[in-house]
Amino acid sequence: MKKAIGFLGAGLLATAMATQGANADGMYSTDVDVTGWNDGDSITLDLGGMAEVTGISWQVTLHAEDDGSWLSDGQFQFGPAGEPVEINLNPGAGNNGPGTEKFTGSAKFDDAGLPNIELADGMLQIAYTNFGWSTWVVDDEPFSSYLTIQYNLIPAPGALALLGLAGLVGVRRRRA
Repeated sequence: MKKAIGFLGAGLLATAMATQGANADGMYSTDVDVTGWNDGDSITLDLGGMAEVTGISWQVTLHAEDDGSWLSDGQFQFGPAGEPVEINLNPGAGNNGPGTEKFTGSAKFDDAGLPNIELADGMLQIAYTNFGWSTWVVDDEPFSSYLTIQYNLIPAPGALALLGLAGLVGVRRRRA
């Protein structure tokens, strides 16, 4: 089942750095440095347990050669590791020409009418493709490019049962 969020755009294993943090609302986010990515580059992120990816933000500078390539040829693909792609992000959507341009944006999947990416093992695969055209993520300073993955950790059923049991014991002790 392939879904695209390209309309939300501004129109070898990669050496990517990922930083992780929790927000005040309980949501987590991970930044992935995709500077210099080219066709076939990818990374598998361990989000730390059963997780649900709920959105993506991006700040990406793409370059397309003047050989028939377009900025809209560059695409990031997201899905559970080892499984089919679930979400396609085309930052340069609608920019059907060559050149170098910075694209920024964000998408919450619910707001876009797309389902969240369910990760039973917490492993998210991110890949870049240009469909064989000469379009890549720029790797020169000051063109740092990154993706921010927003997600929730999902407690294991056993942990939920244990919390429920602890709550019952606490209520019983209060009454005694």
